[in-house]
Amino acid sequence: PEKLSVEEQLELFGSASHIVGVHGAGLTNMLASPKDCHIIELYHKDRNKKVYPVLARHCGHQMIRLQCDSLPVAVQEKSNTKIKDQVDLIVDCKILSQFTR
Repeated sequence: PEKLSVEEQLELFGSASHIVGVHGAGLTNMLASPKDCHIIELYHKDRNKKVYPVLARHCGHQMIRLQCDSLPVAVQEKSNTKIKDQVDLIVDCKILSQFTR
């Protein structure tokens, strides 16, 4: 979506029946999606913030959260702060497909 204009994003998400996304700001596009859109949030087990279910509920969407493991990633150091937010998630496609039918 980041390569689309705002108008194109609104059109795309405005006609979505399902949105699958990794926990993050991109999930706020659900604001433009129709009521009863199915939202699937992929999240890392160490990042269990429950912000988007609240937003989904207020928008009238159905939402599930799929906890994922990650590939081992070297921890980066920046100003003595460890950055753990950027990981490659392992998604169980069999489980994911159950929610996209």
